[in-house]
Amino acid sequence: EIKIMEEGGIPPLLALLRYNSESFQRQGTITLRNLSVHDENKIKIVQEGGVPLLVSLLRSPDKLIQQHSCGILRNLSVHADNC
Repeated sequence: EIKIMEEGGIPPLLALLRYNSESFQRQGTITLRNLSVHDENKIKIVQEGGVPLLVSLLRSPDKLIQQHSCGILRNLSVHADNC
């Protein structure tokens, strides 16, 4: 999971969240939630502008997207550098 971040995988995953496709958003949030448990990934998600995207997805009509977005935000909030 750290390898994904090292290879530049966070920006393309965040790009999935911008698509007007619940399927893309669902896959992006699922993957980012798994990645967001690692401190290095938390920092990168925040640096790449992920927080505003995730906050906007809290209004998604898809409950799974809402849940995963909330989970990612929760994971991000428990890293001292992101507070």
